[in-house]
Amino acid sequence: MDSDGLREIVIITGSGSLMLSVITLVLTISVFFRKIEEVERIIATPGKQLDGIKRVWGNGPIGRWFRAGHVWMFFISRRIPFVGRRFEQRMGDESEPVPLHLKCWAIIPVTLFFLFGPIFLLSAWRLDLY
Repeated sequence: MDSDGLREIVIITGSGSLMLSVITLVLTISVFFRKIEEVERIIATPGKQLDGIKRVWGNGPIGRWFRAGHVWMFFISRRIPFVGRRFEQRMGDESEPVPLHLKCWAIIPVTLFFLFGPIFLLSAWRLDLY
């Protein structure tokens, strides 16, 4: 493959990942946030960090994004050996099990955003746009 063909592939991949990350971000703070808020209601016990984050950040677009990120971090970080359990106890409690479909609503959109963002940055780096 010649360099022009590779350059076009990198441009398409970069611009596509940028658009997908923005779309994922907008959908997360608007459409998907109802489900994320439902998960947050289950795991944010009074006095824990998730409960405080809800009051601090509020319900604006930035606050919704931070709240979604913290719920995502709660589920992802508790799988880390040794420190995950302490982190989970500080953030909130899953005293009643969260159904899998609700966990997916909280995990998948934020994970996709964190996947598409670096792909865009790597594409820009490959094109020497930094």
